[in-house]
Amino acid sequence: MDHSGAASEARRKRRYEDYVESQKSLLETGKFSDFVITCNGRTWHVHKAIIAQQCAFFDGATRFGKSAEDNAIDLPEDDPDAVGYMLQYLYELDYDVPPWRGADNSEHIHLDIAWGGNDNLTRREHRVFAEHLVSVNEIALKEAAQVVLNYLPYTHADARKLVELSSHDIDRTLKHLLLEMFERPSSKEGSPHYRDTEKYNLMIHAKVYVLADKYVIKGLRELALENWREELPSFAFDLKETYESIDYLCKNTLASDKVLRKDLAATVCVCLDMFGMRGKVDRLLEENPDLATWVIKLTYRDREHTLSDFRAERQQRAITR
Repeated sequence: MDHSGAASEARRKRRYEDYVESQKSLLETGKFSDFVITCNGRTWHVHKAIIAQQCAFFDGATRFGKSAEDNAIDLPEDDPDAVGYMLQYLYELDYDVPPWRGADNSEHIHLDIAWGGNDNLTRREHRVFAEHLVSVNEIALKEAAQVVLNYLPYTHADARKLVELSSHDIDRTLKHLLLEMFERPSSKEGSPHYRDTEKYNLMIHAKVYVLADKYVIKGLRELALENWREELPSFAFDLKETYESIDYLCKNTLASDKVLRKDLAATVCVCLDMFGMRGKVDRLLEENPDLATWVIKLTYRDREHTLSDFRAERQQRAITR
């Protein structure tokens, strides 16, 4: 692209950003509002012309029945945060969730392991490390993180005081050093201090997906699933929220949603491939038989293609974090 073309593209981008800001301002201020949406204590002053053209439910609500007479509707069964993100999408074709919620107040650095395929660990060793990570105390995690920093000079603690160790970097020596530390009696004294206290937004995106599915907003449903995929951390299999969000999606959407089920099943398959059957996965599959069916399909039909793509995405995410 030549200079004039680049300048023209920059102007178009700036005009689009200005337009989005004006749309955002309408929702935030309620200026020129002609319809009100309430949900469990929260209120939005919205605009029929914007919400009705993108959602058949709101189209009907603004033209027929009591809601049309009152120019207002209450959504008591929905999650208010998810409703807020849904409305943001209708105005901006996007929604913004803070990347980190409930930050850890610890003064110490911590350690997490980014699990990747084809490392030098056995399934049993994967399970042993995963179990140690969620059961040792804060001091043990701090000392383990320092061992990794000393052993692998190219690693560092990020802004969250988190040292993320790729499982590919765990050789025989580092494995011995970490296990020796984790297995000391003092490492299990007191309360465990795993970073599952630092929330990811997997459940938020899951709730937005379910809401978009309920109100048939296709673009939002696609975006929510894309955001859920992106939010999956490289150590997702250690997080309670991963399994909770998969369970929530399975129980609140139709089994005929094949795109979603295939994505969720691929996540579970990688966990099985990495750790073997664990209690969390066992319960998840027992309670969601349609998910179990998809796991079997991926395992025995197109498993290699799907899992290799999934592993590659996760490894790339681990590199760029």
